[in-house]
Order: sequence, then structure tokens, then C-alpha cells
Amino acid sequence: MKNYVGLDIGGTSVKYGLVDENGVVSNKGHFKTNVDDQAGLLKDLVTAVKNIQSVDKNVLGIGVSMPGVVQADGFLTTSGAVKCFTGINLAQLLEEKTGLPAKIENGANAVAIAEKWIGSAQGIHDYIGLVLGTGVGGAMIINDQIYRGAHARSGEFGWMIVEDDDIDVEMGSLNFRGATVIGLIRRYNQFSDQPVEDARLIFKRADDGEVLAQNVLKSYYHSLAKGIINLKVSFDPQ
Repeated sequence: MKNYVGLDIGGTSVKYGLVDENGVVSNKGHFKTNVDDQAGLLKDLVTAVKNIQSVDKNVLGIGVSMPGVVQADGFLTTSGAVKCFTGINLAQLLEEKTGLPAKIENGANAVAIAEKWIGSAQGIHDYIGLVLGTGVGGAMIINDQIYRGAHARSGEFGWMIVEDDDIDVEMGSLNFRGATVIGLIRRYNQFSDQPVEDARLIFKRADDGEVLAQNVLKSYYHSLAKGIINLKVSFDPQ
């Protein structure tokens, strides 16, 4: 059985695990993403790899998904919410520190590839993938291939403007504000006397009958739906 280390770097947390050739993930772990400390975050990633190697010393390589514009050699032109990694070759650094080959892919592209491999896009040739996390990521698969665009920036659906107030420089990337987790939390905290840092609490409060949480989520779904409709009529996926 061929096994690999999987690292999913998000703006809030990093998730990792041992991934086999059939896509089965085991020995999962996670830690908070230190988005402002390049050396510290890199050290945390190496520690996660070593944790997996302690379980399986014969892992063949490292696969990384993360936000941003990722070049074929692992250089990060941008890195979304993980700002400290912008302008570095993450693949090269991981290879130097672990001795394992590393491949970096934009997070939304990685999701689209996985759906084609073992998910709901099996047998589908033209489709769009959306990733809803700290921001909104996207991928386009056309004729079974990722469409990357002239500058490897395609699928950055988080930059779409679907509301008049979507321009938000503080976010650095991934505007589409009404449909981001950051936007959801901000909108809720603007009106609540019990602010939250974790969006899951908003969903829980909505389930418990809180009207504010329900209204904020309704607005979130509305913004997301508008963005999806725009994508549908633009690209005509299967």
C-alpha cells in the first residue's frame, strides 16, 4: 500500500493525516494556523509530517492543499489568508526539512481533483468546485483538466463582487464577503450582544431558534446562491 502525508492548510487551522492510495485518511490531527509567523508555521508543518512518519516510516511524499496562487514548482505567488507564505517555494522548503518529495496545490483545485478521483464528480468532465472556509475558493475543470488561466489565477471566485459592500481591503483576498465565514461572523457580531469567533456557534444558535442567527444565515445562503448562479450561467458546467 502506498501512503502519503496530507496537509490541508487553511486560514484558521491546518489539518493533516496519513492518506493511502485509495484516498482513505487515518491518523488525523489539526492545529491552529499561525498566519503571521512563517518560521513557526513551517516548523508546525514539519512536526505534523514527523508525527505521521512515526506511524508509517515508509510514506512516499507530501501533498499540500492551501489557498492562493500556486505555481507548478510549489512557489506561492499569493497565499490567501496564510499571508506569511506569500513569495516562498513551500515545496522546496518542505523537501529540504523532511527529505520527502512535496507537491503543493491550490486548495480548491485539490478538492476538485479529489472529487474527480473518488467523489461526486466521477464520470463528469466539466464542473466547478467551491470550497467554503475562512474564504471562498474555487476550481474549474474543463474537459477533465484544471483550467488554471494565463497567470494560474483562475477559480479565484472569492474575488467576485456579489454585494455592493463586498470591497474589503482588510481581508487581503477572498472578498465575496457575504458568502465567506469571515463575513458571516462579522455580520453576526455587528448585531449580536454575544459575539462569536467560531461560525459553528452561529449555526447552533440558529438551530436553537435564535432569530438573529437565522436571519444572518439566510443572508449568507442568499449571497452564496447569487455567486453560484453567476458561475452557472458563465461556464455552463455539467
